[in-house]
Amino acid sequence: MLHSLLEALPRPPAEAPPLLVRAGRPGLLLTVATELLERCFAEGAHAETLLRRRFREDHRLGSKDRAILKDGIYATLRRHQSAALLLRLGGWGGDRAPLALWLAQLVREGGLPPELAAETFGSAVFEPLRDDRASLRAWAESTQPDDVTLLSVMGSLPRWLAEAWLDELGPVEAARLVSALAERAPIGVRANRLKTDRAGAQAALAAEGIPSELGTFAPDALLVRETANVAGGRAFREGLVEIQDEGSQLIAAMVEPPPKGLIVDFCAGAGGKSLAIAPDLRGRQRLWAFDVRADAIRRARQRAARAGAKFVRFDVIPADGPLPVAPASAVRVLVDAPCSGTGTLRRHPSLRQLLADEDRAARRAEQLQILSRAATLAAPGARVVYATCSLLRAENQGVVEAFLADHPGWRLLPLRELWGEARAAALGDGESLVLTPHRHGTDGFFAAVLVAPG
Repeated sequence: MLHSLLEALPRPPAEAPPLLVRAGRPGLLLTVATELLERCFAEGAHAETLLRRRFREDHRLGSKDRAILKDGIYATLRRHQSAALLLRLGGWGGDRAPLALWLAQLVREGGLPPELAAETFGSAVFEPLRDDRASLRAWAESTQPDDVTLLSVMGSLPRWLAEAWLDELGPVEAARLVSALAERAPIGVRANRLKTDRAGAQAALAAEGIPSELGTFAPDALLVRETANVAGGRAFREGLVEIQDEGSQLIAAMVEPPPKGLIVDFCAGAGGKSLAIAPDLRGRQRLWAFDVRADAIRRARQRAARAGAKFVRFDVIPADGPLPVAPASAVRVLVDAPCSGTGTLRRHPSLRQLLADEDRAARRAEQLQILSRAATLAAPGARVVYATCSLLRAENQGVVEAFLADHPGWRLLPLRELWGEARAAALGDGESLVLTPHRHGTDGFFAAVLVAPG
């Protein structure tokens, strides 16, 4: 496992780019980076939210500054535990952690000379980062850490999460997953078939200087590998494309709307999956999307207007009590349940600081309650698609098994019966959709199709 984890570490360029060198010297970039990292570590704040707010308010930061800040802060969060270990091997005492970790990331991944980092920091603690593979190998050989410690440190994971993945996946697969979650995620884009096709969407992005490649599994998916402001471009503003991971697009595809009837998106959030389903709707079909968060539904309505989506309605629902849809009236119900988000750690690295073991039991109970409530809307013989962006069995197969045990007559519709043996094997375990970054290049997702009795 150690060899696999070490080989997955990024290799820095032979010479650091000038802008990166500037980010390692006292100045605006260094100040902003350390301020934001301080808030991430001390307050448990989301880096995405902090960056978005800072970029909106601080007009001194140009596009290249913003790119290096975003990429650098995300990279720091993805590997902060192993970086801290390397710094301690160099004699670091834990002081000024945001500054030390920011500079360590520039050395490890950007090629910043350790002596320049030491000059900025005022202490020569960066030498072990000159060759992080060799330093970490020497540490492991001398201390002989157990697998949980090794995976936790190398993956910058809470110990309980490393233990869970080792138990569920085994050391080889867990190491591959953790290595993939430490990589930079591509930008997933969906061509909006209400206005264009995938070739048209790709051409529209290319006209803005944004290269993309075709997704592997979803027919409307494009991947943008380079740092790009897709949401600020014309293709996005005109509704030709939506930002959506390819795995999320596959979950929407599992709904497979029948020729007529009501479809309910029970936990719609900002409407991404509803809008992915919308191009397949016709006059005898309609989709009603719910969420308990009014701000999410407001964003969903704005997105639907931009996309030109018809036959879709968005409404806020109470956390409990009556629903606006009659029981047993929907032919499809999509339940994208709130979850730990462990499948999105490469895209949302701040979650590493926020995940808590004690939340697991409460989260599973909430997921089962939401699924049971949503299932009351399913007509006889209707399908309910239960989905999460989690890679923990307790939130996925565990919830499905508990639901089936509590609801006699319901059954699991195996994915192989929905999409065929070959595709089901490629995209899961034959029974359910199970997507992971290291196997599929998508975020981590789970989805299962349940069929109501009758």
